[in-house]
Amino acid sequence: MAAGAAAWDSEEVGDGVVTLFACGDVMPGRGVDQILPHPGDPELQAARRPGDVAVVSIHWGSNWGYDVDADQVRFARALIDGGADLVHGHSSHHPRPIEVFRGKLILYGCGDCIDDYEGITGHRAYRGDLRLLYFASLEAGSGQLAALRMAPMRARKMRLHPAPAADRQWLRTVLDRISRRFGSRVDLQPDGMLILRMTRQLHAPRAKRRAWHDQTEEHSDALARSAA
Repeated sequence: MAAGAAAWDSEEVGDGVVTLFACGDVMPGRGVDQILPHPGDPELQAARRPGDVAVVSIHWGSNWGYDVDADQVRFARALIDGGADLVHGHSSHHPRPIEVFRGKLILYGCGDCIDDYEGITGHRAYRGDLRLLYFASLEAGSGQLAALRMAPMRARKMRLHPAPAADRQWLRTVLDRISRRFGSRVDLQPDGMLILRMTRQLHAPRAKRRAWHDQTEEHSDALARSAA
């Protein structure tokens, strides 16, 4: 593929559609604007069917560090404007900032889940042994974020275990601090789960938001128990 060129491709997978986006190297002097989808991008919209939730999963950014490059922020927000409901970023070996843009969730880096990276030296400050399981509830129809809960885990010998209280608090403090510039705050609940504190008004009825939140709690609690 030529430098700076971009292409979309769609494939039916079960009950959904997976749309793949690929681009060559961005040439020096060329901005990300030239490869970004635009609001109402026809190719992105063509792959979407009524009732679908559009999730863009993208491998980007550095492996270590909390700073998010300005071009990444613009890219993520352009994806939302282009029709994505949720941006799932990955590459970093630890959680990175969280943003809610126009009511849609952007995870700039979810960190690792289960891998063979245990024991890597030189990056102890980032606590790569601590992991998060993300449970996002989205509004039916609009794709807006209703709730986000996260289960703190600790990896040991390629298995996940519930993180101790001190590690849960450490994750909350770090995630809250690095997400604050994006208008997001993170709280630690008595049950040990982390929750994203909503800073933007959601347009779903209170009862419906509560139902989504309760359903997410049930799923996340069950998965956290199974990993114990």
